[in-house]
Amino acid sequence: MPESAPLASTTGETAPSGDRRRTVVTLIGLALLGALVGVASKSADASASQWVRDRANGPAVFVFAVSLLAWRSPGPVGAALRSVVFFSAMCVAYYAWSSEA
Repeated sequence: MPESAPLASTTGETAPSGDRRRTVVTLIGLALLGALVGVASKSADASASQWVRDRANGPAVFVFAVSLLAWRSPGPVGAALRSVVFFSAMCVAYYAWSSEA
């Protein structure tokens, strides 16, 4: 059984539809996870605990999350795409929740 081609190969081949579908599902899942993290972070702003507010809104948490995404990605393009999708969804959800509060 032949191995599947990467999404962007140097020979101009495209990935089989199964790989493409998996990539789309992964990106949608990361967008949903990013949105959940954004809402949770904004909700932590209203927490009575200063410790929770400090931990949930520090940049270290988000840098760590994006670093894990990049580490588990198949390559540099995948790492960049996954990180952008996660972080963009997180920021949109955070500020959308801010405008409602």
